[in-house]
Amino acid sequence: MKGVRGCTVGYTGGDGDFPTYSAVCSGSTGHTEGYYVAYDPTETSYQKLLDQFWAEHSPTYQSKTQYKSAIWAQTPEQYEQAVKSKEEAERRVQRTMFTDIYTPEESAQTAWWDAEAYHQDYYNKPRASRFGW
Repeated sequence: MKGVRGCTVGYTGGDGDFPTYSAVCSGSTGHTEGYYVAYDPTETSYQKLLDQFWAEHSPTYQSKTQYKSAIWAQTPEQYEQAVKSKEEAERRVQRTMFTDIYTPEESAQTAWWDAEAYHQDYYNKPRASRFGW
């Protein structure tokens, strides 16, 4: 996406430091798998990122913590935009979006841990290597 400077896969929202994929999968840490997106606001908008977020997945069902749908807003404006975009998405599909939206204060208190190297750039890897073939 134009304006996106980087995207890192990681874990957030759980207990304990340095979670691993196997620990997150087991549900023992309470972490959620996520993406940390760095973008240039002069080249793209937060609204465009939100539009892409809603287009990329279907949060119309409640998922286990590892895969839950969530947005960790970094500013009050981002929080307001995220809440509004969720309401618009719910109206558009006429279903509840099970997406947690965290305030900047909550987000600032939530640690981020980069996932293991083999999880980074997952979709740019050949299909066989993604599945261990």
